[in-house]
Amino acid sequence: MHEFIRISLTFIVAIIGWLIAKKIKLPAYALLGPLFLTALLNIQTGLVYMPSIMRPVIQILAGIVIGSRVTKEEINNIKGAYKPIIISVTSTLAYSLFFGMLIYKVTDLNYVTSAFATAPGGAMDMALISMDMGGDPGVVSTMQLVRMLSAIAVFPGVIGMILTKGKKNDVKLDNEVKLPRDVKKRPLSDMLFTLAVGVATGILGYITGLPAMALLASMTGIAVMNVMNGKAYLPDPVRIALQIMAGVLIGQTMTLDSVIALKQLVVPTLIMVVVYLLMTLLIGLLLYKTTDLDFPTAVFACVPGGATDIALICEDFGASSVMVSMIQYPRVFVVLGVYPVLIQMMM
Repeated sequence: MHEFIRISLTFIVAIIGWLIAKKIKLPAYALLGPLFLTALLNIQTGLVYMPSIMRPVIQILAGIVIGSRVTKEEINNIKGAYKPIIISVTSTLAYSLFFGMLIYKVTDLNYVTSAFATAPGGAMDMALISMDMGGDPGVVSTMQLVRMLSAIAVFPGVIGMILTKGKKNDVKLDNEVKLPRDVKKRPLSDMLFTLAVGVATGILGYITGLPAMALLASMTGIAVMNVMNGKAYLPDPVRIALQIMAGVLIGQTMTLDSVIALKQLVVPTLIMVVVYLLMTLLIGLLLYKTTDLDFPTAVFACVPGGATDIALICEDFGASSVMVSMIQYPRVFVVLGVYPVLIQMMM
């Protein structure tokens, strides 16, 4: 089938998924609705298609959206982010090593496969690294996909229920600082200049070849611009469109082969989802109690999902996407750079 037809079909289904999810009030509906429906379509037909160039495009746009939220007040908050970053990184390494050993002990998987299948890194990156070290990349990528999907589809719902219960009990869960919204009509020139700066810096980050640098570079460029002149601006519909595209990007990774492979990994994947949920809540609570982070931000900073996707979702629950990104990305770099060395040492 012609690629244009497949792309058109994909986005028609994604928009239908968005509308259905919005109608039934699904958490993070703009991302989860398209994700579920495109995943279902891809499993049934294999027709879902999004050009590979869309991945860096989505990262750059996500960086622009997050960077546009950065204000001078946010900068003052970020100055104290070193403590939650240290807690997040060290706890991630600790429970990843423990969890890899646990899966190794209770299943027939070898240690390398177990360690990289459960590490909170990118599915492709973990699969490729595990292959070089004697692991099974098929198992690693399948379990990584489940981790990512559960972090996006299950964790926000659980966190939302906790937040709702906390509000009913009059527990102060956030610092009531509202992120800037599009309350006034802004000139078109602001949006165009924002896109120009964001795309330019994002491309510079992308050509470095480093993980997530397209997002980090565009986010930094727009953040600096906004702190200097306060003119960074993208309308809210762009954020919704961005979440829809991110949902499609994730949904297309679900194939019939993934579902078949998952049948052989029921026990380790169930253990993984439950343990990660518990660890997310425990470490999030630790951050909330020992730092100045509000509860939604503390918990979402610990969710072991794609850093870009979590940053896009968390604002719907009152968390600061800027702070969540500041904590999530150091964790990603440590998992990619330090974790493989630790695994090699343990072998």
